[in-house]
Parts: sequence; C-alpha cells; structure tokens
Amino acid sequence: MNTSEQQIVRRKNQRSMRRGVGSSTASNPSRRGVAVVETALMLPVIVLLVFTSLEIADGIFLKQAVTIAAYEGARAATRPGGTNATASARIAEVLAAREVADYTVVYTPEITPTTPRGTEVTVTVRAPSAAYSMNPMRLLENRVLEKQVTMVRM
Repeated sequence: MNTSEQQIVRRKNQRSMRRGVGSSTASNPSRRGVAVVETALMLPVIVLLVFTSLEIADGIFLKQAVTIAAYEGARAATRPGGTNATASARIAEVLAAREVADYTVVYTPEITPTTPRGTEVTVTVRAPSAAYSMNPMRLLENRVLEKQVTMVRM
C-alpha cells in the first residue's frame, strides 16, 4: 500500500468511528431497547432506596430531638430551684424548635424546690415516630422513641 491508499483507509476509519459504526452506541436499536429494560428494572429499586433513606433520616432526626430534650429537661430539673414545671418548659422549648408536638415526659421522682441535693433525677421523654414520618414507606410506624437521662440534683 502506498501512502495515498493508507490515507484513504485512515479517513474511512475515522468517518466510521465518528458515526459509531462497529461500536455499541445509542444509534444501535437493540442497544436502546436494552437501556429501556435496564431503566425499567432499576428505577423502582432506586426509588425504594431514596424513600427508605428519607424514612431513616426522619427517624434519626426524631431520636436526636428526643435525646436533646431529655438531656435539657434533666439539666433544668437538677439545677438549684428546678422543678417539673421548669424542666417541662425547657423540654417543650427544645421540641418545639424541632417541630415535635406529640410527646410525653415522666419525672422520677417528682421534683420540687425542696427536693434535697444529691437526689438522682430521671427524666424520660417518649415520642411516637409514626406522626413524624412523611414517607409512604412507614418503616417507623408503631414505634415509640424513648430517651432516659439521669442526673444528680445540685
């Protein structure tokens, strides 16, 4: 082959490569059909993963909110002069900032201004997770998140 024939062959090869001849590109009708089938099979899996991730994130957020509220309530209750009312106000403030409205609080023992120093005070905060789940998955339905914090009265 002389150089002019080699140049002609190279040009033909370059043109065919640009058009995708001999390669598996989207211009191949059977390849497009495979891509549609792959998408149809994987799209529900991807949507399921996204909704599951959102549901788990909601649960983690609620658990953190309950944990912080229980800790802050115990701190308020164990301060000098702290009562159930001051602890409840602090818990309500923390949970309202996180838009948690449905919860219960239990104090052991009942705290009054005359509760002696050195008394162990336990604050338990419970919140049902079903009310805070916005996803159709409902993985956290019928669960109650609970956090218990014990501190010594100062």
